Amino acid sequence: MVTVDAPKFLYPRPHLGYDVETLMTKYRCEKKISVDTEMTFRSRCLNFILRLLKELQQRLPDSVDRLKVISQLSPENALKPLTQSIVQLAKAMGRSASAVSKIDSQWRTLNLIHWECIKSTTVEFWVEVLQYRNSMAENPFQELAEFAIECLILPWSNTEIERLFSQMKIIKTPLRNRLSDEMLNSILRIRTSLRRLGKCCDTFEFPEEVLRAMGKQAQNL
Repeated sequence: MVTVDAPKFLYPRPHLGYDVETLMTKYRCEKKISVDTEMTFRSRCLNFILRLLKELQQRLPDSVDRLKVISQLSPENALKPLTQSIVQLAKAMGRSASAVSKIDSQWRTLNLIHWECIKSTTVEFWVEVLQYRNSMAENPFQELAEFAIECLILPWSNTEIERLFSQMKIIKTPLRNRLSDEMLNSILRIRTSLRRLGKCCDTFEFPEEVLRAMGKQAQNL
């Protein structure tokens, strides 16, 4: 879809949907529209669809092909005995030849370990892989796990960024325009964490160690 030339594959008289086609048939039978009017209407609909497709193609990132193969990282695909090679994805992510070699070797032996989070989310699975330790207290999948997590945090759209800007405008109002970047970042982190926990500032319970630290700071003042 990213590079396809849509007009080359478009049917000359595309079907515009059941409702539209039924209405066009009815109007033709009742002689409420002429052939020229119908063709003009169809042409405008067609141009609208082509324009929409072009806009979508322009908005898709250049890395969309890279994002497609990230589905390889799901537990179901990653643990298949004959899993698809991950070399191309590693190269696309800019890994060096030596790093690609390590990632590929670890990828091929990943299914030899009994993992607990097979039916969990992809992120939880790779967190388990990242925390894994063998009998020598070493992680034989360190490079692969770090690579997988790096791939999974790639932004799929700018929705989160736009939402963050909206939150920032709510916090940094004209009356609070002297907020430092550090304070603004802290407030945004707190708001995001509270939303993730499903809590608000009046329902969040501070840990005891935080309260003790705040008490000590107050005494020092």
